[in-house]
Amino acid sequence: MVQRYIDWRKETAWPIWISPDGTAGIEMELTANIAGERIKVIIDRVFATADHNSRPIIVDLKTGAAPQWGALQLGIGARAIEATWPEVRVAGGAYFDARKNGLSDIISLEKYTPELIAHYAKQLRLAKSLGIFLPNVSPICKSCKVGKFCAINGGSEAHHDPDYRLIERRNVGQ
Repeated sequence: MVQRYIDWRKETAWPIWISPDGTAGIEMELTANIAGERIKVIIDRVFATADHNSRPIIVDLKTGAAPQWGALQLGIGARAIEATWPEVRVAGGAYFDARKNGLSDIISLEKYTPELIAHYAKQLRLAKSLGIFLPNVSPICKSCKVGKFCAINGGSEAHHDPDYRLIERRNVGQ
């Protein structure tokens, strides 16, 4: 997989983006104020475009077998860059799939507005403060680190999940 990435980098020859303060777009760690919410992100790669480094493209490196099915992560990274350097506008984002040896189409990230990201951050903080943790059933469930506690997927330790009793009742009548 590493060789595939190296080959792709040589093929595209995209330069790494350099931020206005000189930070290279490699494992770029930012803590940004996005519409009043403090959000920390780590962006795998940020590449420069041909127009003098002004319109960066975010690339997230994927090595897992599950396909990527959303762009929220890329959108959060884009807004964090723009909040940190207001003169910068991110051109889009993409995923590099090391297993399939390729870059996804470049995705527009405009719909991930600062207000939307701040709203999600507030909702996440509220849910965490109330101890509400809803399962996000997806292809990634097979590799989830807390999957053994998940009632919805029948994890071996699911009996510790308060929702387990709800699933158990349904199965009793069958």
